[in-house]
Amino acid sequence: MKENFVIDNLETVLLTENSLTKFLKDYQIEFNKKEDGIDVFYNGGKCQFKGSENARLRNRLCKLNDSCVNGFLFNEKMDYMYIGLTGMPEIFSDLMNSLGRTDLKQEYLKRRKSYEVTIKVPIDDLIFDDDSQIQNCSEKTKLILKYVTNYLCYKMSKGKCYCFNNPIIRLPDDKNVDNEYIHAVRCIEDAKEIFKW
Repeated sequence: MKENFVIDNLETVLLTENSLTKFLKDYQIEFNKKEDGIDVFYNGGKCQFKGSENARLRNRLCKLNDSCVNGFLFNEKMDYMYIGLTGMPEIFSDLMNSLGRTDLKQEYLKRRKSYEVTIKVPIDDLIFDDDSQIQNCSEKTKLILKYVTNYLCYKMSKGKCYCFNNPIIRLPDDKNVDNEYIHAVRCIEDAKEIFKW
C-alpha cells in the first residue's frame, strides 16, 4: 500500500483523474481549472454557488487558499472531537448539499477508506496553526523542541497529571505529499484505534 501512496491538496484531487473524480464523473459532476480557482459543472452546466450557505464552498473553490494537506505533529491518539476526519471531507459534503445530491454522501460513506499516514517533510514546509507567523527554520526548530518536551512530559506522566494538545500542522496550499515523503500507512478499520473515547 505504501509503495504508491500519496496525499494531494484539494486542487490536485479535484483536477486529476482519481477514484473520487471518476466516481463523481459517473454522476455528471466535473471540475475545470480557472484563473483563480476551480469551476464545477453538473449535468453539463456550470454551477453558481450563491448564498451564505455556500460561503465555505466558494472560499475553497474560488481562491484555493484552503487547499492544504494538514494533520498533527505527533502520531498520538486524537481527541474524539476530530472523529469527523474519518467521515467525509467538508468540501464533498458542502458540494453534494449544494447540488442536491445528498444521496451521493451515503454512497461515499459506503466506499470510503480511512488511513493514518505518517509523513516526513522539510521543516521549511511546516506551518503550525497556532504559530503560523513563525517562518524561519531556526524558530520552527525551537518550537518543535518545545512541543517535543511537552509531549515527553505528557508521556512520562501517562497523561494523568499533564495536559497535552497535539499541535495541528499543515503544508502550504500548493504542496502535495509525494510518495518519497510517506513514512508509514495504516488502514483504520475502527475509529477507536486512533481516537480517545
